[in-house]
Parts: sequence; structure tokens; C-alpha cells
Amino acid sequence: LVKKAIICQSNSLTYAEFDELTDKICQFVKKFKKDKFRVAICLKRSIYTIPTIIGVLKAGATYVPFDKDTPLSRMEFMLKDSEATLLLTEEGIDIPSAPCPISYINDIINETADSTSVIADMPHTAYIIYTSGTTGIPKATPISTPSLHQLIHNIIHHNKWIDEQDRVLQMSSISFDASIVDIFVALYSGATLVLAD
Repeated sequence: LVKKAIICQSNSLTYAEFDELTDKICQFVKKFKKDKFRVAICLKRSIYTIPTIIGVLKAGATYVPFDKDTPLSRMEFMLKDSEATLLLTEEGIDIPSAPCPISYINDIINETADSTSVIADMPHTAYIIYTSGTTGIPKATPISTPSLHQLIHNIIHHNKWIDEQDRVLQMSSISFDASIVDIFVALYSGATLVLAD
């Protein structure tokens, strides 16, 4: 039996397929590398959502997740405020005027894969999530890669509530902190992440 990494409706990816897809996304994202390397992600929930996050991290970029239903004015503010280097999205999502290049995930996935091996280059800041803020103005909350690693390590090794035999249901939007534990605990543990409809 080949181990599944991700299941979304009738689609699934094995861990080998997942790794291959994240490498392809990583190679594309690295073309936009800058000193302040931040990649905004605005996607519908699909089999490609989580590989996009991991591909961005592998490229050494901080990921900045947006919900696809975010009001355009708010998204425009967050794109500028985060100083995004690149926006990864897909057809059918309303996107404001962006201060950075926009690329569509389906185009990236359909590109011919580069045969060179990928060396992961994790960023110091893993992700930036925007909260509403006390004034109603979106407020950036950055989380470092060491902090994320420590959180996941503590959950897996101290609580021991999940292993590779398990399936983890992922329900929340990637723009919420609640998604972090589901995604990374499942993948670090070798479990299967199941994206809810």
C-alpha cells in the first residue's frame, strides 16, 4: 500500500508525488528570490494548496496566506504591507491590483519539471498571518521557523497523539493559525492529511 500524504475529495497525492510537486513549486518560486523573500498564497481548497505552502518554504520564502474570499481592499493592503515578492493564485479568484508578480498555480504544475535536485532552504520566518487587529486594520503576525519547529516537535514527541497510521482532518482556512497544527503535525508524522470540503 502506497502511503497517502494528502486527500482532497476524490483526489490524492502519495508522499512521493507530494514531494515531487513541492520540488516543482520550489524551483519556480526560487526564480523570484530577494533579500526579503515573501510569497502570498491565495488558493481555493484543493489537492494543490498544501504542496504550494511546502514548496514556498522549501524555496526559502516566508508564506503569507490569504483566504480566497478576502475583500479586495483588505487583500491589497496585506499584499503591500507584507511586501510580497510574488502572489500565487488560480483562475476564478478575484485579485486586486498587486504590487508584485502574479503566477497561477496550474501553470506552474503543468510546466516541465526541472531535472536538477532541490535543496530545501528554509526561511527564518516561516509564515505571516494577518489578524483583524484592534483597530480593524489587518495586523501582521510573523512566526519564525524555529518556533514552528519547536511547536510541532512538542506536539509529536511529548503528546504522542498522532503517528503515520492516522488521518488528520484539516478544516480551517490556511489564513488562520488553526491550520498550522493540522498541516505540519500530519506531514511531520507521516500521517495522511484530509482536506475537508
